[in-house]
Amino acid sequence: MNRTRTNDRFTRTRNGSAESGRGGSRFGSSARSRFAGSSRSGGYGRRSAAPQGEFELPRTITPALPAVVGFADLDMPGALLGALSSQGVTVPFPIQAATLPNSLAGRDVLGRGRTGSGKTLAFGLALLARTAGRRAEPRQPLGLVLVTGKVAAGNVYVDGMEVGGATEASLKDRLTLAAEGVVTVVAIVDADTGALAEAPDFLARGFVHDDATFEPVIPVIEKTLATAAEEGVGDARQLEQLLARAVANWAFRTYRRQPLIIPVVIDA
Repeated sequence: MNRTRTNDRFTRTRNGSAESGRGGSRFGSSARSRFAGSSRSGGYGRRSAAPQGEFELPRTITPALPAVVGFADLDMPGALLGALSSQGVTVPFPIQAATLPNSLAGRDVLGRGRTGSGKTLAFGLALLARTAGRRAEPRQPLGLVLVTGKVAAGNVYVDGMEVGGATEASLKDRLTLAAEGVVTVVAIVDADTGALAEAPDFLARGFVHDDATFEPVIPVIEKTLATAAEEGVGDARQLEQLLARAVANWAFRTYRRQPLIIPVVIDA
């Protein structure tokens, strides 16, 4: 019984000999037909490849919302529209006009454009608008921007009502806040003695905090202020620096954390 390969490269006969295919050669026209099979849905043929350098776009199921003419036509917070208007930005670029109505409505958007086409504001404005008035919790961001290695993170950093222009220092502070938390210490100091006039107040975000968390650090603060008084240090700014260092060292020794310490010294 004869057995024939589907690509007709050769036909194997009952006696084991191999005969050439229709192309007259093992690598003739039949070899080219290897990739000319049926479609993916119809059999064993390969799916046609997209042009080099491109990728296959996903199929759009929901029709896109119509593009807008001006930023004022978008449902964005007044403060955000005011910030744009104050900088003379009133007419969106094409990619912004096309994508913002959809992203503001909570739809998934895929946009591609050349450098300078306005992609950053296209997603940045939607991120600002949809998170306006909300507050992120530690390790639970409200938005996430994935940036390739070719783009500096500061160019797409969102801070308040602005996009871009972030410095390395501000990025470092934000990373510290997200990972370690922030602790504000308010100390009322007797101007005559340099000692605490009353127990200090603590406000913590993203840091271990309950009624008893900061009780152990109060003696540390009292000792720091006593030493400063003995050395004649009475300037509020200098006292704040001493308190910040003392509380930071205590937090690291106790919790192995390095929160941002914001000291406030008030003369009584």
